[in-house]
Amino acid sequence: MTEIYVIRHVQAEGNLYRMCQGHWDGDVTPIGVCQRDALAERFKDVPVDAVYSSDLYRARFTASAITKYHDLPIITDRRFREINLGPWETKYFGNLRLEGGEEFHNFIFDQPNFHLEGAETYAQVAERAYGALCEVAKKHPGQSLVITSHGVTIRCMLSKVSGFGIRDLTKLPLFMNTGVAKLLYENGSFTIEYLNDYSHLTPPPRKRIITITATGRPGSSPTEIWRASTPTPIFSVPPSTTLPTPRRWPASTVTRPPPASSIWTPSEAAMPATAG
Repeated sequence: MTEIYVIRHVQAEGNLYRMCQGHWDGDVTPIGVCQRDALAERFKDVPVDAVYSSDLYRARFTASAITKYHDLPIITDRRFREINLGPWETKYFGNLRLEGGEEFHNFIFDQPNFHLEGAETYAQVAERAYGALCEVAKKHPGQSLVITSHGVTIRCMLSKVSGFGIRDLTKLPLFMNTGVAKLLYENGSFTIEYLNDYSHLTPPPRKRIITITATGRPGSSPTEIWRASTPTPIFSVPPSTTLPTPRRWPASTVTRPPPASSIWTPSEAAMPATAG
């Protein structure tokens, strides 16, 4: 039986600034670096025999989490790229929501009917990505593989694997950044063991609670208590946190592409978000 871990990329600048990325090859964010580090620790002791990745930088950077502790090359395959969104790429989702009309609605809610001139359809993405998945699975019988890819592409792949409709977000969720799916492949068929597991992003499940008065102001002698709480994934960090700058393991296999043209600057930042 072949084990296949399919992983969505770390937070990239398009996720942070709510930009439509597609094939646009932007950078990762400092939070994306933290997510990559957490992913590396998760897979530190997991046997891995091969690492495949989309050739886009945010996916290759994510694959470097695996190669930190596993001396393996990153094999890139364009078929694992994100959906090509043609004229929409680098545009803000907020603007597309206002300007995109029916096509934007279809892209979000009615994916089989999404047809934008110059862009791929969901069916085209499913065909190329599922074909690559089958090819890779057959090439590594009885081994353990990692594939790093993208949100729409992963949903299209898993729709083919599971038979779930691409519209069904309850059975086929949009993966969080570095969300992991585990697939098993045997005798020409796939089964899904789990989907969108991002437990490696969870900090210790404790938080500080300070009692306040009925007026909503801190009490004169506030009581500080600590209690167990629902873990919160690393989607954002406190303002006081010092974040590392992006770095790569190893330099020989993960390199930064030439900078894109001046598509945006940090001053154009919209509200933070985690998917897009």
